[in-house]
Amino acid sequence: MSSSRWQRRVLDLGAILRTSVRFSLANVAGGALSSAAYILAARRLGPVGFGVVGFVQLWLLYASFLKPGILQAGYREMLHELGRDDAPRAMRIEGVALVGEAAFLTVPLALFMAGAVLQTDPLLRTALLFGAASFLANALYQGVDTIQWAYRRFTLTARVNMLVKLGQPLLLLTGLYAFGLWGVLAAPMVTALGALAYYLLRTKGLHYTFAWDVRELRGLLAVGLPFSLYGALYWAFRTADRSLVAAALPLAALGAYSFAMTFITQACQLVSDFLNVLQAELFTSLGKTGSVRPLASRVTTLQLLILCGTGAAAGLAQAAVPFASHTLVPAFAEASGAYEVMCLLVASTSASLLATTLLLSKVVNGQKPLSAVQAGALVLFGALGTLTVSSGGGLGAIAWCAIAAQAAAAAAAWRLLHGHLFEGAPAGEAAVFYGRMAGLAACAVAVHFLLRHPWLADISLPEAALRAAVAAAAWTMAGLTLVRPAWRASAADDGMV
Repeated sequence: MSSSRWQRRVLDLGAILRTSVRFSLANVAGGALSSAAYILAARRLGPVGFGVVGFVQLWLLYASFLKPGILQAGYREMLHELGRDDAPRAMRIEGVALVGEAAFLTVPLALFMAGAVLQTDPLLRTALLFGAASFLANALYQGVDTIQWAYRRFTLTARVNMLVKLGQPLLLLTGLYAFGLWGVLAAPMVTALGALAYYLLRTKGLHYTFAWDVRELRGLLAVGLPFSLYGALYWAFRTADRSLVAAALPLAALGAYSFAMTFITQACQLVSDFLNVLQAELFTSLGKTGSVRPLASRVTTLQLLILCGTGAAAGLAQAAVPFASHTLVPAFAEASGAYEVMCLLVASTSASLLATTLLLSKVVNGQKPLSAVQAGALVLFGALGTLTVSSGGGLGAIAWCAIAAQAAAAAAAWRLLHGHLFEGAPAGEAAVFYGRMAGLAACAVAVHFLLRHPWLADISLPEAALRAAVAAAAWTMAGLTLVRPAWRASAADDGMV
């Protein structure tokens, strides 16, 4: 395939969507199963039991911050070298990245075990031991999975993704009814080990490369440490709301908040999985083009589609919240108002993901300024959250603080990308894009407050259907007026219309 023809294929939005649909179908089915599984787990465990699950999830997340980013750096460098058709160099990087990442796993594992030993509550101590085992199993699985993504083996990774998405909720339910809380905590570990075994069986003829090269390892660390710092700050920011709830409110409040965040995380994961496919193609493509500007039309259209889609999902989810919470999980019904606010986190969290993907590419190499953005957003949330809690604010007020900080972080990320995206662009192109973004954001906020109007406040199935119809009508209009023109212009560039 010629370079120009290959580049057109990479930049074709339709081709990217067709590639990612295999992941999306599994994610939708797995999300539905996970939703049902977590509802049943919440009913059986209650707020306190679910608080223990949330506690372990936070530990797992913070333990991942201690990774030095060697594997992530290796992934980026491999894609760049494969884009330059230098497969031997990519294989060398693969070997050093796998060995280096494994060597550094001892640090977070040791701290995980120390945390368990020092824990005075026997219930939480045992839960942390389960968490340590899950951390190790997931790290091994992620190492092999990352290599498959680097080589863009999308058929294989999509199959494993399906097994993980469908298998974990089924294992969670099995563990829940067989072993209670411990079965729920063991489900992620068993799922990761099963996925790892499948990868090893299906790729046994590929001969994974393992190498120790101090010079190469130093180079990966030089790239990986800023990656790791950014990742730590990003996830610290993403979970700052839960950390604040855990520190300032009762365990039952953490359980209620963690329960809602389970579904919000699943919704955001759909966007992330799509961007994972896009990232693999973009990083390789950017290695050939050396510039973001040729992708501007596709990038801006994708961003509008993401914001419109996540905004509509937030509105439809909010429409169902009062009826669903009172009917399916009455123990969590008191947090229904906060859950309606938290629905907006789907849109605010996803708003920066595409800009972040491009900023982390080797061509832009913007992980250091991105780390500064995340640090600033974390400080902003800390200030807003502390003020809110000291003033007696509850879960809903904390969620609003998170939304405001995430919106600020998204604006800053797009500002960092501006010079690369609109370099030499015609006058007004950037203003049109940012104006459409602002219009979609305003629509999200307007729909939220419209659905909370007293005349839509009844808790009933017909009222939920009416609320959904209102949200769908508003977002249909937003899509037609703000997104469709950009889509048609991008499609024209691709020769689709």
